[in-house]
Amino acid sequence: MSTSGNRAVIAFCFALCLLLALNVGVGAAVIDSGACGDNLTWTLDDTGTLTVSGTGAMWDFEEGSRSGNTNTASWWSYRGSIRAVRVENGVTGVGKRAFGSDDVGGYGYTALRSVSLSGSVREIRECAFMGASGLTEVSLAEGLKTIGRAAFWSTAVAEIRLPATLTSVADTAFVFTRMREVTIPPSVTHIGNGAFGCNFPCEGGYVPSNGFTIYGYSGTEAERYYKNWFLPKYTEMKNYYANYYEENFPADGTVRFVSLGADPNGTVFSDVKKNDYFGAAVIWAVDHKPQITNGTDRTHFSPNAVCTRAQVVTFLWRAKGEPEPKGTRNPFTDVKPGDYFYKAVLWAVENGVTEGMTKTSFGPNRGCTRAQVVTFLHRAEGKPAAAGKNVFTDVKPGAWYYDAVLWAAGKGITKGTSADRFSPNVTCTRGQTVTFLYRDLK
Repeated sequence: MSTSGNRAVIAFCFALCLLLALNVGVGAAVIDSGACGDNLTWTLDDTGTLTVSGTGAMWDFEEGSRSGNTNTASWWSYRGSIRAVRVENGVTGVGKRAFGSDDVGGYGYTALRSVSLSGSVREIRECAFMGASGLTEVSLAEGLKTIGRAAFWSTAVAEIRLPATLTSVADTAFVFTRMREVTIPPSVTHIGNGAFGCNFPCEGGYVPSNGFTIYGYSGTEAERYYKNWFLPKYTEMKNYYANYYEENFPADGTVRFVSLGADPNGTVFSDVKKNDYFGAAVIWAVDHKPQITNGTDRTHFSPNAVCTRAQVVTFLWRAKGEPEPKGTRNPFTDVKPGDYFYKAVLWAVENGVTEGMTKTSFGPNRGCTRAQVVTFLHRAEGKPAAAGKNVFTDVKPGAWYYDAVLWAAGKGITKGTSADRFSPNVTCTRGQTVTFLYRDLK
């Protein structure tokens, strides 16, 4: 063989050996696995990464160090070597005490450093990572809705990004962490006491930490948490324990709320958000000329309150432009001149929108049922023909509201309370009523 041929063979062998060497150990070896949900499995590899995969929520577990507990996570014996937890797409919930321990003194998941949750996770249950004292990196994807009580108690988390889909953070969720500030998205509607900013206990509860800053939007739950619990608790503990905590409470104003501006999802009503199913309808009703409603007071619309018959016909009358009744004939003894709904009821009777509860009673303060609301709308539109088939098992041919419900469903005014139920006799809420109006008239 020529010299050049020998060189080629040597080069080939050297390259092959190099490739083999580089590939040794690249694929992490699975050292154990098992089930952790009805349709979920876990695997632990030799790098210390525990991966949860499948569909659905993880089971709830109990403290492995407590005597007598049998419902312990099957990876409990590896708690000292699990360095990372990865929850894959398809998993919807992290179970109670899945990677948490009440023993925060070193018996729990002390090796755990990072947690990554996919966008399918909706809930982190209570104490899920409690006592993981080395945990510093937590990645929460958009899609997460709730964080349970003491979920990250006594971890080393110094900063965390809360997803814009988050709605609830339970009490003590982030007690005893290294966080010095938090930005709370406007989507959050519930924050439990001590959820953020409390890093040491004393008699009477957990004390807000000096220098802790809450960033949030004005008028949202972030500001309410600061004003209604955080700052008052800080002041109470500072005054009550002035001698013992003298150095820890140096001056007023060391805890603070920093506004990021007006709530981008807010409206003129504190109980209505733009992304609520009735949000666009309420904004339309308030901005409509003439105004259809201005709420139950200056700051509340009360979307879940029952909508009365008087309110429904008044909303409809205003949406039609407040037409003057052609006459003054009033068959109802419970409708008086001067009532805010007087002209609306007279107009509704003249146009066949309603005939009242009886010949002499309109029932203005009675709750208006879903069947009545869509019937009022149907009659006000001139009783147009229905389109499409009836998918509701509780709406039968011959019912006085049958045509109205089919018309409303065909026009997209209502989809029912479920795929096959309309619930005609359930009282309609204010949020539902303005939404029906909006979908009909917008």
